[in-house]
Amino acid sequence: MRAVEKWTGNPVRNARISLNDIRVMVGENQLATNESGVATLDLTMGSAKICASAEGYETACQTLNVVANTATTIIMTPIARAL
Repeated sequence: MRAVEKWTGNPVRNARISLNDIRVMVGENQLATNESGVATLDLTMGSAKICASAEGYETACQTLNVVANTATTIIMTPIARAL
């Protein structure tokens, strides 16, 4: 999956990933997107809810119908800052 900013399409780095409302862990750490906004998950086929959260962005979720060798992009909206 790839996390990108809604307005610019730029990658969202270090977005934390959850699957079906459960944090996805890699060892002691929660799975997060890399510098390119990409995180790789091996999922079984079927329905899955995937969410990405990052500082400065609203949490974004999608329900997917997982099929073999598919990729998805999650669009993340920046949180408006008070002036």
